[in-house]
Amino acid sequence: MLRATGWVAITGLLMAAACGTSEPASTPTPTPTGELKSALDLAPLLPANADVVGVTVSPEGKTYVLDRVSGLYLLEGARAALVFAAPAGIELTDVVALGGERFAVPAENDGFMIDVHNQTFSSYFCYLPSVDPGTVAPGGPPSISQDLRNAGIEVAERTESVAFNHDTLQLFAQPRTTRMDTGQVVGSELFIFLEGGGQPVAVQPLPDVSFVAGGMVAVAGARLLLGQGSVIYEMAGAGLAPSPRKLLADKTVDISGLALDTGGDLLVLDRANRRLLAMAW
Repeated sequence: MLRATGWVAITGLLMAAACGTSEPASTPTPTPTGELKSALDLAPLLPANADVVGVTVSPEGKTYVLDRVSGLYLLEGARAALVFAAPAGIELTDVVALGGERFAVPAENDGFMIDVHNQTFSSYFCYLPSVDPGTVAPGGPPSISQDLRNAGIEVAERTESVAFNHDTLQLFAQPRTTRMDTGQVVGSELFIFLEGGGQPVAVQPLPDVSFVAGGMVAVAGARLLLGQGSVIYEMAGAGLAPSPRKLLADKTVDISGLALDTGGDLLVLDRANRRLLAMAW
């Protein structure tokens, strides 16, 4: 009697094992490109008057958000720690990580470097290039601002977006030029700098003089993604204009920063709603 009971028990275990191995292993279904995966509400993590204007992910895998009002924050889960206070009298408009706790940040007519480790702020790249003919980007035309200033017209240049390609060690800025005498927007361009900053080594005029990206990120294949309003554009090479790649379903989104996280998802900073969105890409 005991032996029969034991046999039944063993048979049951074998049957259970056989059923378990006969089922195919489940395979996760990938999220379609451009689909929203998560949204982080930044409002409780930042000061009440925060104005989020930039997001970046460092080569070390850390995510940072720039508040125009108070400074640069490191996001750690559901916490945000201020790692560099905004400098007095200078409005920063975007941020990109260079590595080693160093960040490129633009302001009107100039570009700076933040060194979080040493807590320093210094001049780094110039997207209002010198009018000296010797500073014209090799192989390219003078920038719009150089032409106008050579004609005696004062201008202002402002960029809301910078990006850095860690493979080619190139820094990108997308400024728009305004005449100071009339207030007219007269041009939009893409500037390319080497890792050391300084003057641009290439200038590419954009067909739409009013185009200004709120965020920009370098992606594989020497491509750039640029965000304007609720639209993500792509530039795939020299001489090519930004072309629409993804129209976000939520039209209230105002893109003020783009970055790629370590898993390859696209981070979209929504200035209007103070959110950080993660999208499959």
